[in-house]
Formats: sequence, structure tokens, C-alpha cells
Amino acid sequence: MSITSLDHDAKVTATMDALKQKGCVLFVGAGISISPPAGLPNWHNLRDWTLEAVGNQDVNLQSYLPKLTELDMIGSPGRKGMTPELVASVILSVCPNYFDSLEVLDDGSPNENHVLIALLAKLGLIRYIITTNFDLFIEKAFEQQDVKFSVYRTDEEFERFPLGSDFIPQDVCIFKIHGCLSKPESIIATVEKQAVGLSGHHLLILKWLQSQHPFIFWGYSGWDLKIHLDYLGTVSVVDSSPGFIWSLHSEADYKEKPN
Repeated sequence: MSITSLDHDAKVTATMDALKQKGCVLFVGAGISISPPAGLPNWHNLRDWTLEAVGNQDVNLQSYLPKLTELDMIGSPGRKGMTPELVASVILSVCPNYFDSLEVLDDGSPNENHVLIALLAKLGLIRYIITTNFDLFIEKAFEQQDVKFSVYRTDEEFERFPLGSDFIPQDVCIFKIHGCLSKPESIIATVEKQAVGLSGHHLLILKWLQSQHPFIFWGYSGWDLKIHLDYLGTVSVVDSSPGFIWSLHSEADYKEKPN
């Protein structure tokens, strides 16, 4: 199902139909956590704020900041600065516990997006959620709505998920394919880790779900697909998948383009 082949009303109808079937998978990205009271920065803003925090520690470093934040990003026309993954790799090489500092993002409260996800789960409309987000807002929203869930963050946890067409989980499954703040060592955010791609069980579960359920992508830019178009295994299963619905961000002066 191509997002560009449907007008707005048809997209809404297709999304509603997928939800009513109670079998769709919700795939969410950083976009759902930007609105207050969650108010998290996107990956590019976090990169620039991190560089500014480091650069402002020394007057000799400050002169480099414009060069680092204003250069044309490789492979991304229109974007400025080094890729966030490169910045994370360099910082991690000199500060091994860098990802522990990301726990400062565990602030604020779930916003209307997280609450809506929790309500959809409470109504039984979604059973599987996949997210690239490190934050804990989905889990907090589920706890507030008294929705039972199981979360998968590490390789070991992904390996314990029982693959099989006849398996029906009792709790809502939340797959955090890039790790979680609750286990900083699980976070995937460097050039080295992203270049390798998702680990075996991460990709196996994604392909298994995509081959059986329609996917709704929401608040996800598809940035990972720049690394490899089949980063999520979508290309591999496209012929057997029930379909994909991708919600593109749109404002008065900006409209996100399909990848």
C-alpha cells in the first residue's frame, strides 16, 4: 500500500480499518515525544545542544561550533551539521558512559500521543508496538491507564520472544529496537552499531510481524532507511505483507516527503 496513492480521506479510512481489524502493528518514532508535556528534542537538536555544551567549556573550542553545526550534512540535502550518529560515536570513544547521561531525558510526562497509544491498547485495538525511542513515556502512559505490557529492550529479551504464527501474547508487546534509557547499554545510536544493522532477533521479529500484520508508521521519519533501505526488513517482506500506512508530518509551511 503506497502512501502516495491515497488521498487524505482514504488514508484515514485505511488506518481506521486496520485498527478495527485489531491486528495492526503500530510503529512509532521520535515525533510522538516532541509535543509537551513530554517535550523531548529530536535527535538533531540533541546533537547541537550536546556540541554547544562541550564547546562552551573552552574558549578555544567555541570557534569550531559554527563549522560543526552549519556544514552540509553528507547524504542529506538541506540538512546541516554532522550526522547525530557520528557525534555519538566520537563522544562515546572518549566518554564510555555517555549514554548514561541520556537519562536526563527521562523528564516530563506522557503527552496526548502516548495516552492515545495506551487507550488504543486498552481497547484491544493494538497488541504490538515497535519504537525507535529510548524514552519511557509509552510505558508510563500504559501504567497510568492500567494496561499490562511486556517490554523488549536487549538482545537477550528479544531472543526470549516466542516466534510463531499461532502465538497470541497476553500482554501488549513493546519492542524498543534501538534500546531504552532504563538500560543505557542497550541503546543503538552510533555509526558503528547502526551500520551493522539490527541484530538477528530484532530483524526476525520485525519481518515476522510485517509478514502477518498491517503496519502503521507514526511520528517516524525513516532516517534509518538512509543507512540501508531494508534496515527494517520491509523490502524483504513487501510482497507478502498485508500493507503499510505511513503518516507523514504536515504543517502550514512544511510537508514531509515520502522516503
